[in-house]
Amino acid sequence: ETILLFVNRNIIDSIIPSCVTRIGSFSFANCKELKSISFNKNTKIKAISKDAFSRSKLQDLSIPASLEYLDDGWCNSLSSLKNISVSPKNRHFMFIDNSYLIHHDEMNGDKKVLILARRDITHAKIPSFVTHIANEAFKDCYDLNDVLFTSDSSLVEIGDNSFANCLSLTNISMIPKKVKRIGKAAFQYCEILGSITFDQSNECELEIIDDEAFDSCTNL
Repeated sequence: ETILLFVNRNIIDSIIPSCVTRIGSFSFANCKELKSISFNKNTKIKAISKDAFSRSKLQDLSIPASLEYLDDGWCNSLSSLKNISVSPKNRHFMFIDNSYLIHHDEMNGDKKVLILARRDITHAKIPSFVTHIANEAFKDCYDLNDVLFTSDSSLVEIGDNSFANCLSLTNISMIPKKVKRIGKAAFQYCEILGSITFDQSNECELEIIDDEAFDSCTNL
């Protein structure tokens, strides 16, 4: 494995060397001038580690065919990412509705995980086929106003910190009946969130609302 460990903190546009197989934790952390990351067509990249781009200003990310893993927390403190492209040859990821990065996990019960929303999203309609919203998927989406789930939603879990720090979020309609868990600090610091509805049918499967899920939601 060849890991990229550190880059010059003044870097603006990065083309990852073809030999790199993993982007390491904090390798691009605090790169305040960083705008884009792309890969050569013969890249060997397989994975991006937790906190790889933490507190950077990354705006554009190109995901090549070879990428297989985005570690939990890979997008932590990544508040400027707006533009994502995914190679049509990639079997693991897709970017849909110009808004959502989806991981298709065939090896784990055919999970379809929404792992990232573009950070400038204002309205979110969660695709019905999504089964999991990953940890931090919408975290720091400062302009997000509302979240809508469809009645035929397949969603079973809302991950930890998934909507944390969505400072403009006012309305969530409605948490689907198949959801079993709302994760820790899922909506923490959504300070003006004033309305959230749950499926009221007898088929509602909600079992866990984890610690601090609605911490500092002072309007609820």
